[in-house]
Amino acid sequence: MKKLTKKQAQIIADIKESIDIDLKVLRDFHDEGKADMVSHCQDNIKKQLSGISSYIIFSTNNVWDDRLSDAISEIRNQRELKLDYWFACRNSVEVA
Repeated sequence: MKKLTKKQAQIIADIKESIDIDLKVLRDFHDEGKADMVSHCQDNIKKQLSGISSYIIFSTNNVWDDRLSDAISEIRNQRELKLDYWFACRNSVEVA
């Protein structure tokens, strides 16, 4: 990935900080085997990321480019937001 500008790097840091508590809650639900809540949290985080992306794209601050898009895609593609993570939780409940 290409190096981010300082402004883009700050945006990514702020995004990660803003979803950090949601990811913690998601992991806690996963550990408790609450597949429905894991799915709910995943959807919520993805919606937040979509809203942030839309805001950045349509704002006038001119920071959206391939570098920022790639960085946000990396956040979206993290393990906790994948379907396999939900399946693991769902399957652990069925086995238990």
